[in-house]
Amino acid sequence: MNNKKLRVCHYPQIPCKPFIVEVNDLNEAKLIFKTLADYDLFQFKNRIKPDYCNSTILEEWDKEKQKWLSWCDEETGIDDLRQYFEFIESKLDNCILSKKEIIERVRNCAGLIDIKEDEKHIYAYDEQENKHCYFRFLENINFEEIFKFGVQEVDKERFFNILKTLDLRLFLMPEKIYFINNEEEYSKLVEEYPSQFMDLENAVGINWYEDNIIVINVLLIRKLTKELIEENPHFSYEKELNIGIWQTLIHELRHMLCDSAVIIYDNEVPIEEADEKKVEEYCREIFEDKVRKMDYICFK
Repeated sequence: MNNKKLRVCHYPQIPCKPFIVEVNDLNEAKLIFKTLADYDLFQFKNRIKPDYCNSTILEEWDKEKQKWLSWCDEETGIDDLRQYFEFIESKLDNCILSKKEIIERVRNCAGLIDIKEDEKHIYAYDEQENKHCYFRFLENINFEEIFKFGVQEVDKERFFNILKTLDLRLFLMPEKIYFINNEEEYSKLVEEYPSQFMDLENAVGINWYEDNIIVINVLLIRKLTKELIEENPHFSYEKELNIGIWQTLIHELRHMLCDSAVIIYDNEVPIEEADEKKVEEYCREIFEDKVRKMDYICFK
């Protein structure tokens, strides 16, 4: 995970000089972090010291500057070792369906015919729903291919890294996810999908199930955010805007998974989870438990 020279610096009682241990890799650093934390807690619980204020950091050797600097993972931008391992574990856990499993489920699913596949997807026609289905292989998702932001300014690297921590089954079915920022973008979109419609004045998000498309109405989310700030001037416009976009996106992704993913079994996502209240509960829970804990300000 890291080929740089690393060391753990532990401050058992701030302010003080650090206790320093050089480590071979991040896994070893993680073990040292836990051991030192457990040791400080042991001393406190057994009244060896009355209280303590400790801190543990990870440093890496910078060859160019010839000095120790705070560690930061270059790929994710995460600079906290605990958060990094939470990210890695969630990333591994979230790739729930392998390519082999998805192919087997599609081919064994009653009512799916005309099945074809390529390197990234498997396609079928759903006789019961009278629509073409689209299933994405989840191991190596290319979010750049899925999301169409229009004129929306977005920190893509930060945004995509957070998406990787979510349940990747959410991206099993949506072929594209469009962000609508103005009426011109909406007009072009309905030209591409002439059978579809969205109420721009009232709907912040929508699933176009027949085309495997999700639309996020950023235009309305911005309007509602401005109204919220007018009523609560101490709120942050940027934070509330991002909360609105994130929660709408998760909400619509969950709906598509619950309502359309015919290869997801009931013991994995029970049918009652498709209820609007359940979807909203899921949306808020995921935002609080995962997204908010990271730097979620991705949209300007």
